[in-house]
Amino acid sequence: QKWSNKWQLDISLEKTVIMFIGSNHPTNYSFFLDNKSLQVSETVSDLGITYTRTLEFDLYIFKIIKAAYKRSNFILRAFSTKKLDTLFRLFSTFVRPLLEYCTPVWSPSKTGVIESIENVQKRFTYRIFTRNGIYRLPYEERLCRLNTTSLHLRRIVYDQNIIYKIVKGDVFIETEDLFALSSFNERTRGHVWRFFMEKARSQQFRDSFLIRSIRTWNNLPIRIVLSSSATSFNNSVVT
Repeated sequence: QKWSNKWQLDISLEKTVIMFIGSNHPTNYSFFLDNKSLQVSETVSDLGITYTRTLEFDLYIFKIIKAAYKRSNFILRAFSTKKLDTLFRLFSTFVRPLLEYCTPVWSPSKTGVIESIENVQKRFTYRIFTRNGIYRLPYEERLCRLNTTSLHLRRIVYDQNIIYKIVKGDVFIETEDLFALSSFNERTRGHVWRFFMEKARSQQFRDSFLIRSIRTWNNLPIRIVLSSSATSFNNSVVT
């Protein structure tokens, strides 16, 4: 409150809540802002992403899946064309951004949730191929003909792309703030930018970007890690 008053930046009381993350918190205290009691919430929405006090994102994920299906259906109703490239370009422009906003933050590990997200693209590609009289074509073949990849693979690429940009200094994050170089880099085979992976003591941390992405990053071939540009790096990871 003193900070906001000093800098004349009002804090919205309607949007401010208290969330307890973890179990070791006092339950008999009240928190106030500008002499008004703050409500305790089980969920918080931050920059459009909703998560719970257990750091789970399922509510947000199923919300965007529902919105993505609505947009997919609208595209197929609004456009009568049978051109695969045109229809899938519409999907990539208007649907994919819903499913790929800030994925390094919330990328799921549960098989059922991963499949639920993938089914949006899987169903859309099935419908545009059947519009052209092409039935029973496997999902992987449909992706190949459309020159694209699964949403799951795209999320993995986004994870690795962020680490690549951090290492290259393309984002305003110091590498040491997030990662520590592995002590085995000079003694074993592999690239010199392998990071130490902390022992995860909870499922949430095990599924987090810091653990999930390092596991894949450390196994990348040196030729990919030393790519000359982010675009080249992305293409190499996919192939």
